[in-house]
Amino acid sequence: MALAALISAYHESAEPGHLRSTLPLAGRTVLERQARLAAGVGADPVIVVVERLPAALTAAIERLRRDRVPVFVVRTAEEAADAVDPFDRLLLVADGAVVPASQRERPSKSSWRAMLSMKAPLSSAISAGSLPTAAARDAFNALGSKAINRR
Repeated sequence: MALAALISAYHESAEPGHLRSTLPLAGRTVLERQARLAAGVGADPVIVVVERLPAALTAAIERLRRDRVPVFVVRTAEEAADAVDPFDRLLLVADGAVVPASQRERPSKSSWRAMLSMKAPLSSAISAGSLPTAAARDAFNALGSKAINRR
């Protein structure tokens, strides 16, 4: 049973004109950190959901590909669902989320088909707007019909 990662990369940051996923973090972008951590725990493929591809995002994706991180870019829920095998486990990574080191191994040890990890209760995350927007929710729901309900 394989592990796939679905990373949202389309929210604007508080810094005008920049996506959360392209903000710098430890010499790389947030997206690069997310994708490398996902690949590091065995995610293949690492699917990046985008609405547009600004230069900074394109450059980050190219650096990941150059380093042989199995990154695939999709624009729709259907494309995301097609990129994941129905029997794969799914790691959903919210746009701009930075996972603490203590959680890195959790996906590879889990027997669940899907995992969503957050500090705040779900209701407060929704009201605060920190969950992925419609495109990622649609992708998650589309994938859910194929893989999430099976163990």
